[in-house]
Amino acid sequence: MLTVAAVSLAACTGGSHPPSTPSPAPLREARGGTFRAAIEDYQFTDTFDPTGESSRLGMGLQSQLLLRTLVTYRHVTGPAGVVPVPDLATDTGQVSPDGLTWTFHLKDGVRFGPPVRRPVTPSDVEFAFRRIDTLALGAQYGYLYDGLIQGMDGPVERMPTDVSGIETPGPRTVEFHLTHPAGDFPQRLAMPAAAPMSSEVAGCFTKSGDYGGDLVSSGPYMIRGADLVDASSCGSIIRMAGFEPTRDLFMVRNPEYDASTDNPAVRESYPNSIDIRIHTSPTDNLRDVGDRTLDATLGTISAPVRSATDLHLKLRWEPTDAIEYLPMNVLVPPFDDVHVRRAVNLALDRNAILWALGVNARGRATTHIFPPALTGSEGPQLFPPGGDLAAAQREMARSPYDTDGDGVCNSEVCSNLLFIAPFTPPWVNAVPVIVQELSAIGVDLKFRELDPGTVPYTTVETVKNLVPIALNHGPVADYPDPEAIARSLHSSGISCEDQVNYSEVGISEGQASECGVESEYRKVRDHVPNLDGRIDACERLKGNARSACWAEFDRYVMTEVVPWAPIRFPDTLIVTGRTVTKFEYDQAFGMISLCHVAVSTAGI
Repeated sequence: MLTVAAVSLAACTGGSHPPSTPSPAPLREARGGTFRAAIEDYQFTDTFDPTGESSRLGMGLQSQLLLRTLVTYRHVTGPAGVVPVPDLATDTGQVSPDGLTWTFHLKDGVRFGPPVRRPVTPSDVEFAFRRIDTLALGAQYGYLYDGLIQGMDGPVERMPTDVSGIETPGPRTVEFHLTHPAGDFPQRLAMPAAAPMSSEVAGCFTKSGDYGGDLVSSGPYMIRGADLVDASSCGSIIRMAGFEPTRDLFMVRNPEYDASTDNPAVRESYPNSIDIRIHTSPTDNLRDVGDRTLDATLGTISAPVRSATDLHLKLRWEPTDAIEYLPMNVLVPPFDDVHVRRAVNLALDRNAILWALGVNARGRATTHIFPPALTGSEGPQLFPPGGDLAAAQREMARSPYDTDGDGVCNSEVCSNLLFIAPFTPPWVNAVPVIVQELSAIGVDLKFRELDPGTVPYTTVETVKNLVPIALNHGPVADYPDPEAIARSLHSSGISCEDQVNYSEVGISEGQASECGVESEYRKVRDHVPNLDGRIDACERLKGNARSACWAEFDRYVMTEVVPWAPIRFPDTLIVTGRTVTKFEYDQAFGMISLCHVAVSTAGI
């Protein structure tokens, strides 16, 4: 998620964060010009190859500007921004009564841009999924489809010749056959990796990340220089001039794009071109926005800035689909005991933690797990946001680790517990508050500072490290549905390395043995909770039944299992200048909506 880490108090505008409202429709003269932005680092996970690209910026740019999927989002703020709508397809899919077959019909007139310049076909849709299950291409969220679409059983060494669960019975028809119902299947199809790809170009790139520099567009924009690429053979393809991974991504209008096949509520596409450059100085980027050299900054601003009025900046705090929380490892005493986990939640004064994070880390305190951006509602308040020490001590007194029942853990397992958290602001500012509050119930944390690049991406993600508790400023939902958060509590989210289930909820003896923690597992196996059945049951539902299932799941997790101590739903800060005449926020991808932005083409 693209956030701003620190700006001065003078640049902030009060303590409340009302959701932004769509700007008035821009004047006709707002069409045209170049939208110019800078970022310190793209942080692309796969050099912009959609099969493996999972960064929010990369996926957002692809979905908004370059790639059309069977269904997509409106790329607007609020609940309307996370509802699937038709894109390449004529509707959001016809599903069979048993929920196992989804049928889509492609619109007529949708074409690939240069250098392919031909209609998009159902076979191009299937080719995208063949790439997802090719091991060398490094699909980052293949788990959304593997085990769900028939014939997709995980990546293999050689690209599959077909996917048995994807059929193309007509020139504009594609059918998906699932192994079980999935009410969020349209949301999964809105991911850029599922966008149709041309085998004559994408098929030439057989290593992870190589295709990003020659991405063939099906959307309103293309990478500059695409029309100069010779795609008559794999050997003749050269990198498009508009993308230099360490310097610049420049996009221009795609001449093969037919706006009549798209919906202006989804993509208005006002600028003639979009230029996003890398500039490592946040201070210079802000200055350039104020000087109108740039229209916006998309990156992390770590240096204080002058007054927003002085710099002519517009600061917008927007809600994200992320959660910041403390995962507690159920394999590690005392967190193998649910009473201790409840006591932790009761002891935390989340308001004090937010105060410590500072004015530059806005968001709402939470005691449940699903962000309102995913559910459309605020959700339940399951613990007092300001904490309740007396209630926390009563809960601790129920634990076998409090042998004298005084509400304070007196077992040695509560002493010197490794607590991993980032040492960079704003998160490091909350560490003393968390340590102090948990000491009141006898949970003695020893804070360890690690490099930001390893928190939690190495230490906490490795099962055998048995990290008891950490401060995690994630997860960010891969796609806008509660299941994208819930998967961080499914046993399938456990892997010996690179796991997402930091609490080890649902870990099996086989997983424990494989990851080298079998002896620890055997000591606590009777207390290891499992949420797989509840997650799988909600996944199969749709509509109101699905919403009700996830609401009950949220309540159950945080009252009966309590593997996390939720802290806040963070907001993200979008900084624009006075040259931006129309602004919208993309709720689905957590960034400025460049398909709805407009810039001044005249002097101010």
